[in-house]
Amino acid sequence: MVAVTYIVGAGGFGRETLDALLAFELSRGFAGEPPSTVRFVDEMSAGQTVRGLAVISPRLAEDGRYVVAIANPVVRRRLAGEMQSRGMCPFTVVHPRAIIGPETTAEPGCVVLGGAHISSSVTLAQHVQVNYNATVGHDAVLEEFVTVLPGANVAAVVSRGGRPDLAGSRLGLVDAPTLLIVGGHDQVVLDLNREAQARLHCETRISVVSGATHLFEEPGALEEVARLARDWFREHLIGAPRATA
Repeated sequence: MVAVTYIVGAGGFGRETLDALLAFELSRGFAGEPPSTVRFVDEMSAGQTVRGLAVISPRLAEDGRYVVAIANPVVRRRLAGEMQSRGMCPFTVVHPRAIIGPETTAEPGCVVLGGAHISSSVTLAQHVQVNYNATVGHDAVLEEFVTVLPGANVAAVVSRGGRPDLAGSRLGLVDAPTLLIVGGHDQVVLDLNREAQARLHCETRISVVSGATHLFEEPGALEEVARLARDWFREHLIGAPRATA
């Protein structure tokens, strides 16, 4: 039996992911038409067709590979978990017009669209999305489920409840200003972030959200994360006015 390829999400980004997949197949000499083994997975559009492909409910997906084509990282994480629990494996889609530098790695589940420029020695963790014409500088480490929006230039980093320690020896190569946000009640991850901070040679800061656990589900916790990230990006993004004392 031929394994089925599932694109989870039949909206705009799902169609863009299909375009990237077809462009990749065309660059290898295969036909540019959607193969019969590709399906869209989308609860809201189940029973319809998109670009000539059937759209099915997640509960009907089985025996195949998948990529989650949803821009929202929270929803993407949930859907990836559902597909993984059904025994399916994520795969990565890279448009042939994307530029990928040497020693750059993309873990399963990533989507890189046309015109994106990812420099050398970059790490894309699982299920990262890099949109059209976005750029990612050298030695950047993008953690799981990060979304880089169209035209964005990654010139500063914010990690929310992440595990930067997993970057290992590459931490010392990061030169973008890095903010590590951790919940005050997430002690293990807080300790790991402090260890990672000690290995960073760039401008860095740890911000602890008081009373928050790992997923920041407490009232007001995500709002505080958003405020901290906004202020960090305002201070450090290229072209943004610098904060003054």
